[in-house]
Formats: sequence, C-alpha cells, structure tokens
Amino acid sequence: MIPLNFISSRYKVISTPSCHPQLPIEDLDHTEKPRAGLPSNAMSPNAKPEEPDAVVGKLDELREGAEVRGDCESPADQPPPWLDKERFYRAREIFKNHFFSIFFSHLAGLMLIVHIPSMTGPLMSTGNSANIVCLFRRYLSTLVHIRRWYEGDIFNPDDPAHQSITMVRGMHKRVADKINGTPSTCRRRCPAVSQYDMALTQFAFVGLIILHPKHVGLHCSKEDLECLIHFWRGIGYMLGMEDRYNLCNGNLEETVAVCRDIMDSELRPSVQKPQKESTSMSRGIVKAMNSFIIFLSWEAMARFWYEQMDLPCDFPMGIYESTGYWLMRFTFGWLLRFRMFHRFFNFLLRIAVKQALNSKEYYEGYLARNHNITNV
Repeated sequence: MIPLNFISSRYKVISTPSCHPQLPIEDLDHTEKPRAGLPSNAMSPNAKPEEPDAVVGKLDELREGAEVRGDCESPADQPPPWLDKERFYRAREIFKNHFFSIFFSHLAGLMLIVHIPSMTGPLMSTGNSANIVCLFRRYLSTLVHIRRWYEGDIFNPDDPAHQSITMVRGMHKRVADKINGTPSTCRRRCPAVSQYDMALTQFAFVGLIILHPKHVGLHCSKEDLECLIHFWRGIGYMLGMEDRYNLCNGNLEETVAVCRDIMDSELRPSVQKPQKESTSMSRGIVKAMNSFIIFLSWEAMARFWYEQMDLPCDFPMGIYESTGYWLMRFTFGWLLRFRMFHRFFNFLLRIAVKQALNSKEYYEGYLARNHNITNV
C-alpha cells in the first residue's frame, strides 16, 4: 500500500525526515484465537464474558459507564495528578517514528468501531456522515486533530493541540446534549456518547496497536507501548473521561487483557452481524481516504483485519482489492521490519496528507463526481 495518489508536480522534496532511533524488537504481538462460547448477550453493557476475575472487574467497571454521560465536567486547564510527563511526551517521538503504522491502525480502528451500534447513532445524528464527501471532511479533520495531539502539548492552553482537543470535547458535548437533552431532562438510562462509548473510542485508536503491534509493522519495546497507553489515558482525561472508566488507566498487561475482551465481546459480534448503516459508514470511511491513498480499499483492509480476528471474508475481491491486500501484507509483514522503510512510508504519507489538506476542494469534487453526489 503506497500512500501517494495524484501527487502534483508542484510539490518538491526539500528534505528527508530525520532518522529515528534504534527500534528494539520484542515478541509483543498479543494475538490470541477468539474464545468459544461467548454469551448471547455479549453486546449488552452488562454482559459478563468468561474472564479472570480481575479482567471481568475492569470490563464491568467500564460497562457501568454506559449509564454515565461522556463528559464528567473535569477541568481542561490543568493536567491530571497522575500524569507522567516523560512517558506522555515520549509518545510524540513514537508517533513521529511510526507515523505510517499508527495512522493505518487508527484508520482500521475507526473502520471497525462504527459497527458497534452505540457508536453509529451519534455519528449519524450530526449529518457529517451523510455521504462520502462528508466522510472525507470528517475523517481528514479527525486525522488533523489527532496529529496535533501527538505533536503538540494538549496541557498548554496556548498550544494548538490544547485548542484542538478542547474543540473536540465541545463537539462531543453538543452532540450528546442534542440527543440526550440537558442532564435535568434526560430520561435515557444509557445516554448517547456515554463514558463507555468514550472507552470504546479509545479502543479504536489504541486497541489494535497494543493487541497486534507487529501486524501493523510496529516493532517497539514494551515501554514504548506503555507510553502510548499513558498518552491515550491523558487524551481521555482531557476529553472529559472519569479515570475509572478510562480504558488506558492500567499497565500494558491489564490494558491488553481488557482490549482483548472488548474485541471478543463487543467488536467481533458487531462486525459479524452488522447493521446496514454501520457497513455503509465503514466502507465510506475507507473509500474517502482512498481518494489520496492509492491501493487502499475496504475489501483489502477488511481481509487484512478479519483474518487477524478470525472472521470470515465472505465478500468478493477484484484485482485492485487483492493487489492492495497483498501490498499490505508485504509492507507491514516485511518491509517495516527495516527502519529505512519506516522513514520512506512516513514521508510518503505525510506528503499525501499535506496534498489532501491543501487541495480539499479538488478531492471533494473528485469524490462527488465519482459517487454522483450533487449536494455537498
């Protein structure tokens, strides 16, 4: 998969990205075959899958957040008392060195998480997912926000990263208030954009990375993975999550265990029996990103992850989709074992994203024409 499409001749390479440090390789791919016999009520926030007591306790605590609004009204102008600045800001370097792998993992997480019913409703209610042009705007904007959080300082009120995360928090609150009403008038037992929904959103961004790091070419140390977890704990805090409902408030082993359980009891059943709206949105997200990332297709992405999740790939694949799939296998399975290819693909993706941002009207017009959309 080569992240470069319609690159204009006016973009010139003036420098190469800096070399990143030695990448220690450990056997950290937490791959496990799905457990048999999942309960029929696995989709319920109160479902109790078969797990060790400690993990069941953590998952049950997260699910209790399904009845709690997603913003706990915590102050956004000061860092949490548990913040380890060295580990938090180490994530900045990890993102810089593994931009391509982390971007791919985030995109895959978003593609999959929209299959969970509680995630689909709020996304559809905003109107920002109405068609593929809207999806292009939404998820390109999401990428910009995420980059700012990694590369900036979300705890500094004068930093664009802080302004970005404050804006996103405000958008979440407006969507929740629109659906739920005010706290005094809300009669929903499980409000939209709940604390549990926020934890599932964290899973979309960090779950696949820590469960399957080598599957996305992320050959890094246990300490680096724990830095990414700590980073997303801080992101959750700044978005209004209570710490007890924060997916990332444990160590690597604890977070891997609860992420694996979310995969088995929430994500896999939802992907196996998707709603029509979820499937359409999932496909639309990838098609929108394919406008500036060549050889990217929903079928290739789905097969790449369905095989890892032990799900059937019962959809047709043409030559284009099959080529994209095998390019993914070759790139993430072999090429990204070498630092030079990390630098190469990071560089290409940064150029592609820069062009998409600088030429948004062109890509929106391209998508509108190709999908017969007249009102954008």
